[in-house]
Amino acid sequence: MKMNIIDRTVSYFSPLAGVNRVRARLALDGVRSYDGAKHGRNTAGWDARQTGANTEIGRDLATLRARSRDLIRNNPFAEKAQRVWVNNTVGPDGIMPRVVDDAYDDLMNWSDECDPERVSDLAGLETLISSAIFESGSALVRQIAVHPREGLHIPLQLQVIEPDYLDHGKNDDIKNGRIVNGVEYDLSGRRVAYWLFQDHPGERVNFGRYGVQSIRVPADQFMHIYERTRPGQVHGVPALASSLTRWRDTDNYETAVDQRKAIEACMAAFVTGGDSDDVAAVAKAMGTEANEEVILQKLLGSDLVGLLEPGAIFGLPGNLKVESFTPPASEDSGYLKHKYRGLAAGGNITEMQLTGDMSQANYSSMRGGLIEARLDFRRFQKQVLAHQFVRPCWRSVLATGKLVGRFAGIKPGYRPEITWPVFESIDPLKDVMADLIEVRSGFATPQQKMAERGNDHARTLQAFLDHYKAADKEGLIFDSDPRKVTKTGVANDFGALDPSKED
Repeated sequence: MKMNIIDRTVSYFSPLAGVNRVRARLALDGVRSYDGAKHGRNTAGWDARQTGANTEIGRDLATLRARSRDLIRNNPFAEKAQRVWVNNTVGPDGIMPRVVDDAYDDLMNWSDECDPERVSDLAGLETLISSAIFESGSALVRQIAVHPREGLHIPLQLQVIEPDYLDHGKNDDIKNGRIVNGVEYDLSGRRVAYWLFQDHPGERVNFGRYGVQSIRVPADQFMHIYERTRPGQVHGVPALASSLTRWRDTDNYETAVDQRKAIEACMAAFVTGGDSDDVAAVAKAMGTEANEEVILQKLLGSDLVGLLEPGAIFGLPGNLKVESFTPPASEDSGYLKHKYRGLAAGGNITEMQLTGDMSQANYSSMRGGLIEARLDFRRFQKQVLAHQFVRPCWRSVLATGKLVGRFAGIKPGYRPEITWPVFESIDPLKDVMADLIEVRSGFATPQQKMAERGNDHARTLQAFLDHYKAADKEGLIFDSDPRKVTKTGVANDFGALDPSKED
């Protein structure tokens, strides 16, 4: 066992006491049940501190965000990881409350108007939120009450801002609670306010106008959306936080490989032989008065490389000779593949999704990998996006809409179902047949399967009714109509809808 400075000091003055200290420590390590808790050569240098989540995050959060954003800006695979995450957690249509009748139209109209910048709809704002959580660890959404004279269907808009606005360096004990990393809590542990900068700290042009003082804003004006992984955690961390050094190492490795390849490509030949008379002849041929060292540098540098081209035949004066050189080939794909597996795991996606390499994939391996990844996506959708944004947003929209006469048929406190983004099928035929068997066996309902595909059951059913009534009225028979045609294509006289019974 390695002796620390105290052991060495004690041993210097009292060798017997030093021996007893080492013996006691060895005995203690011997009774410990966890190898990871023992002290020895394998754990030397492992600096593990027993600190709270907010102490760790508050100290390192700015650096983690800056490095995560730099990677996503400059590393194509990191940028791809972010897009894969957003595509699977939000999708093109977003996460929406499932409502019917006039409420659906009101919600869709508001969705188109909810962005104060008029750049995105509700799904676009959800994309910004998911992207910010992946890149920065969290997102802030400001709820803005709009004057009715602006003519919006529902006088409420949402502004998505980056978490940098939160003064995470502000910590204080106050009269009726405390402030932890810019979030104010009351004595019962509820969030009551956020301490925010009036502009983004990174926007230096504007930030100087306001100074560095944050202001107190009531919590009901904002939604702070992030994934909590430790009890009491106030802020989220970027998704790439655990793999930042691996991303950096991979970048450096690829840069070194590129440089090595460039050197290998340049090392086409060596010049051997010759004496001072030969060098003088070369100098004369080059038309230079430089000394021998400069001439040799030029000879071994760009001048000779410029002569080496496919099919070129050239001569050199004197006894100088050119010997070809073929560098050994280097193969790095196996190492990089191993690194990419770790990078994909750090981004909570599969290696196939990160690299797009499907050369060794088949249906079973793709499905097996995506099942686990989709469980993570769905957990994030339900526990973070739906709970922290979609449902609170719906409550605000419902309450505001009722003030202007919208959602008259919906009772206060109504909790709608959620329409989730659709995961694209790997093999549509197999997946559809599996869904059919589940429904016919009673393991699932058609409503559930429609919801999984992003469809609203009531609206889909009404669309079918409209289609069949129109087809019957015109005397049209479609092969897709199970009332008229069986699964095997045989005519089926099950019956038609009676147009006289239309509402």
